[in-house]
Amino acid sequence: MSYSRKKVSVYILVIVGIILASSLFGCGKEETPSRKEEGSAQKEESSIQKENNSAQKEEFLDLGIEIKYHATEGEFIANPYARDVPALETVDSAREKGKTILTFTTVSVKGFDSNFRRVVNLFNNQSDEYYVDLINCYTGDELDSMMRRLNLEFASGGGPDIFQETVFPIGVEHLEKGMVVDLTPYLEQSGITKETFFPAYASYVYQDRIYGVTTSVSLSCDAIKEEVLGSRECSDIDTLLDKLLAYPEKASLFFPNQAPYAIVANLLGTSETLWGAVDWKNKTCDFSKPTFSKVLDVAKRYSEDAKRGYDAVMHSYYLGMSNIGVMDYDKQDDVMIGSFYDDGCFPSYGSAEVIMINANTKHLEGAYAFVSFLMTKTPQSYMFEPVNKEVWEEMYQNNMKKMEDGGFPGVLNDDIKKQLLEMYEKGHYEPRRNQVVLDIVFEEMDAFFTDQKTKEEVIDIIQRRVQMYLSE
Repeated sequence: MSYSRKKVSVYILVIVGIILASSLFGCGKEETPSRKEEGSAQKEESSIQKENNSAQKEEFLDLGIEIKYHATEGEFIANPYARDVPALETVDSAREKGKTILTFTTVSVKGFDSNFRRVVNLFNNQSDEYYVDLINCYTGDELDSMMRRLNLEFASGGGPDIFQETVFPIGVEHLEKGMVVDLTPYLEQSGITKETFFPAYASYVYQDRIYGVTTSVSLSCDAIKEEVLGSRECSDIDTLLDKLLAYPEKASLFFPNQAPYAIVANLLGTSETLWGAVDWKNKTCDFSKPTFSKVLDVAKRYSEDAKRGYDAVMHSYYLGMSNIGVMDYDKQDDVMIGSFYDDGCFPSYGSAEVIMINANTKHLEGAYAFVSFLMTKTPQSYMFEPVNKEVWEEMYQNNMKKMEDGGFPGVLNDDIKKQLLEMYEKGHYEPRRNQVVLDIVFEEMDAFFTDQKTKEEVIDIIQRRVQMYLSE
């Protein structure tokens, strides 16, 4: 199983957390109708929708906003999940009108509709040229099936025009083969830069080129119990590993029943060089370095304790407007340490909703149009934590008003806002590395965790296999 596939479990936790937090704003659970049911419902309500659309269009023309169906901008900023956006046409009716059909494949937790449903409908309702056909699959067996299908489609020159990376994990080797579109020049041309958007928008960057974007900020910060550290400071990864190995009590790491590969992914995933084990520039490796060895020791020890259900010593906190109060951590037993990266310790951006364009698309201009549309003010107002700085500020001001009226489940003030914005600017994504190397590490380390081989034997095998690959 590949490293990217293992990240799916982390993706599920991120999405569930966002959904639960969204419920505080009134976001309801949506059942996903079949295409047949959806089409039938649309036919039955077509006359009502046309009437509503006419009224909304007239209202928005008065406001100078070119959207055919929408509620008022103020409603969205105050409560981004308060109103649904019905689809005013189907794939068939769009095709009959001569629209170009774009396919967009996404994933969501079973029982919940795609996070992109509303903004896709917004785009389709206002575009005279394009129609985005949203194809959503659920986590679990359905996602596994979709991954296998897309692997074949991409290999044969097909696949969706636009896709969420979770349904087809992209490694460096895919970029080297030119399988996805470099978005950098188009984003610059469209004015989508770090001046007007939080750095999180560029969610897949490799060699200073942007291959994927995200529409919403998902920021987290790791914390560890103070009793494990013996202080309220932790300066580097080796200090963290040493403290974890020296801790005398039985404990899980992040949660009970956490598998060893998940622990290794947590500890290795933020280092471009796997903590000095790989020199990508010179194509050499040395997995005998102490840090890599300690990562394996921590993973084995804490995964064995996790099987027995012991409490976790580390936690990951989501940082956003809905629960920014966790930043008052000085009064807690947990010490916020962030995540260790090669260039320091920082909060981590979640990469659950990376959007990419398939290089096989025959409708590149339309795919660009949709991606840039997602970054504009109205669609951004539907996002839980928008990457558009202007929309985020308006949402913050509205939540301040709601808090004063007792309708916001959190504490906001200028000091907290300043801290949060600083974290948004400092956040890091996990670095993108060659998937083959990580696959080798995960394949071979299992023999150590199951006591089939010693740690030294496993490290030696990893060393030989990775060096052979790098030398090819």
